[in-house]
Amino acid sequence: MRLYIANCTHQRQTVFYRTEVNGSGVYDERRARAGIRQVTIMPRQQVSLPDFEHIKQGQNIMDQLARVGGVGVEEVSNRLPRKRLAYVMSLDKPVPKDKLLACFNHNRSLALAAGRKQREAAAIAANEAVDRMVREATQDSVRNVTVEFEENPRHLIGDEDTPVKKRIAEGFDIVKDGEDPGERKRTRAARRRVDEARGADA
Repeated sequence: MRLYIANCTHQRQTVFYRTEVNGSGVYDERRARAGIRQVTIMPRQQVSLPDFEHIKQGQNIMDQLARVGGVGVEEVSNRLPRKRLAYVMSLDKPVPKDKLLACFNHNRSLALAAGRKQREAAAIAANEAVDRMVREATQDSVRNVTVEFEENPRHLIGDEDTPVKKRIAEGFDIVKDGEDPGERKRTRAARRRVDEARGADA
């Protein structure tokens, strides 16, 4: 019997485990105190540990890895927990590709959601800072402040399906009471066209 462990993250993982159960399926304190074993798994790949004499040996290792984000293949469904998963594990059979990809995409969705939340928090903080500075400088009330910034997303290691082709960008503008935001946008657009024309002539 073998234990298959699949890496469903974007990074190379080193799995650490102990063989705490002997060939009779009984907990062995001497084995538990023995050195830690390790195996390295590349993103979206899987490895199999050496043959076990008893099913409880594989189950024991699964219990160890469950504490650090491992899930059994039978737990992979349409309703995965709202947390990052590290490994998908299967006894005696390789982890199916669709189960591995489901957990991989689950982790990617969580990362994207976390990134959006961070950008929203940054926008709120910048909004408040700009509002305060404008009030102090002009004593005018600001009706609308939008934050603009760019970030270069890091390429996801092992994620061949998501090449980096464009940057993430979001808008920034300040509109004071009494101003026409539409006129402000039209003026900016006209200036961009003039700048582009000058650049083409150069």
